[in-house]
Amino acid sequence: MDILQHTTATSFSSYQKSRGATLIVSLILLLVVTMIAVSSIQSSTMQTKMSKNAALRQTVFQTAEAGLAEAESAFIANYAVSDTNMQNCISGSVNCFESTCAGGYCFEGIYPPGSPNRADCQLTKLNPLEDPVWMRSTLDVWKEGSGKHRVALVTNNKGYPDPKYVVEFLCYIDRPSSVSTNCSTNPSTECSALFRFTTLAVSPDDQVKVMLQSTLSRPVN
Repeated sequence: MDILQHTTATSFSSYQKSRGATLIVSLILLLVVTMIAVSSIQSSTMQTKMSKNAALRQTVFQTAEAGLAEAESAFIANYAVSDTNMQNCISGSVNCFESTCAGGYCFEGIYPPGSPNRADCQLTKLNPLEDPVWMRSTLDVWKEGSGKHRVALVTNNKGYPDPKYVVEFLCYIDRPSSVSTNCSTNPSTECSALFRFTTLAVSPDDQVKVMLQSTLSRPVN
């Protein structure tokens, strides 16, 4: 009887140890599976956010492109490129290009005193390393109500804010059709005014911003 009882007790003890080991292994496996599931969920969430951000950025980019095209079209259709607006500019006038970027038209240059020659136009800056006008905090051209930018009216922009833009006058270049003469030798007929357009588009939450640029040359009237 004593031998039987001892054998039974030993078997029961082994059974308990076996159950304990199985429980530990099960808990470890459960923990591993849980960690894999959590990691998978986090990865899926991150991918979803990245996908949404990519789609958001693409839409903002398309808005900026549409704004740039609209800005150029409006300028070509409505702006009179003439010495009155560039060379003999009266500060504060509606179509005047000046260093303050009033009305969204910027010009940082000079004509030598007494020189009517378009080819004498020179771009100048107090500091060659100074930020461009669209980045300069002292100008703050993108500030709402500043009067230093224009707004491109974009159709079907899916509720996104209409992009803002500024136009810079970059002096003169040779007309594309010039063959035997150029702007320097015949400024009255062979010069084209060069402009740079900078457009800023933002997402509705103002978290995504896209800035695009283009240049455009126009004959002088």
